[in-house]
Amino acid sequence: MKKTKEKKAKEEILRQFNSQIIPTIKLKIREILPNLFKEEIERLINTISQEFENELQQKQREIEGTLKEKEEKIQNIQSEIEKLESKKREIQTLANQYIFKGV
Repeated sequence: MKKTKEKKAKEEILRQFNSQIIPTIKLKIREILPNLFKEEIERLINTISQEFENELQQKQREIEGTLKEKEEKIQNIQSEIEKLESKKREIQTLANQYIFKGV
């Protein structure tokens, strides 16, 4: 007789568990889960956006550094060209002086 009562009590507990507790838990999960997903997606988007922004800024700094180096090289080359052209004029002047004196 005890076993029958225990069995009925277990069945009643199981029935209540299945009919009341599980549906209550499901309802709470359905209420909470969408917000959790939304928050997590927003966090992921923000994290990815920040990483992308950081990467973009790093690439921009690299580009700016490269452009600055190229501009400095161009200025150096232009300065060298001006020096060489000045020397060329000096040589032409000296050559003309000696050529015309010798004639």
